[in-house]
Amino acid sequence: MNRSAAVKSFMMTNMLLEADLDQIEEYYQIDLGRKIGIGNKIENMYYPQFDASLRAEAKKMTQHYELFYCLEKSIRQLIVDVFEATGEPDWWDNLVPDIVKQNAKKI
Repeated sequence: MNRSAAVKSFMMTNMLLEADLDQIEEYYQIDLGRKIGIGNKIENMYYPQFDASLRAEAKKMTQHYELFYCLEKSIRQLIVDVFEATGEPDWWDNLVPDIVKQNAKKI
């Protein structure tokens, strides 16, 4: 295989791998960090106005936010599932305590 064919083969293999990684990211709804353009534009535009130590602290907190967000959404769904399993079609009106309904309206 000559040099030109080897380079073309390398480039084609790379393109196929990129396409496969795109499918994996879409299927599993994850970001493998391969697309740096959009994030960098936002970071370069807005982040410099904040102190570096504050940005570092915020970056550390992202993992905690992600965990609490998932936990909160899962608990909410569990509560809905439990109430719907009672078979009561108007479970919100008939089974949920008034104080909970009042607090929900505040949000």
